[in-house]
Amino acid sequence: MGKYMRPVLILNRHIEVDEDTGEVLSYSWRGSGRNATYSKLENMREFLANSNLVEYAQGHASAFGISILNENLEAFKEYIDRELKDFDFTNCYRVDFIWPAGEVELYKKDIMDLGGLAGYWGQGLPEPQVAIENISVHKDNLVLMSPDKRPTLKIVLPGNLTLIKFNSSQEEFNKLYSETGHKTINVVGTCNLNEWNGNFSP
Repeated sequence: MGKYMRPVLILNRHIEVDEDTGEVLSYSWRGSGRNATYSKLENMREFLANSNLVEYAQGHASAFGISILNENLEAFKEYIDRELKDFDFTNCYRVDFIWPAGEVELYKKDIMDLGGLAGYWGQGLPEPQVAIENISVHKDNLVLMSPDKRPTLKIVLPGNLTLIKFNSSQEEFNKLYSETGHKTINVVGTCNLNEWNGNFSP
């Protein structure tokens, strides 16, 4: 699912047989469905249930149990192929704020304020997600820290604002690094404070 950015159904054949007569009572495909976290298909379970070709689709919007009668299986696959033929499966990030990189210094106080509320986020009060667009990445503001242990990507922006991505890789660093030019990227993340010797930076 992560590699191809497509929702997934894992189904097993399920046959119910009358123990006395050996007659097949029902023949279906049962299992579970999962959808990617950032999919534009917000409610996969409902989408499949709306086909009117499933016995049931029960559970959460993106993680659920499902059963399809064998006689409906081909029509069910045709429904999915038809309805999702032109669907855009690229990740869709829902954010609370969108800031242009060229003006990010104007939002430094907002970042500091949100970072200072770290202990308040939780169930029912999710941590705000922010996007910073059109970030210029070049060799002078890009660093890969601890490349052999825990690769961490660091991009420094004006105003002493630092972008950190944990669990990065040498490959990811190489894609962004250029000796002579720059690359433009967008990032999505949360606001945090970094403390060093009693000083805080965003």
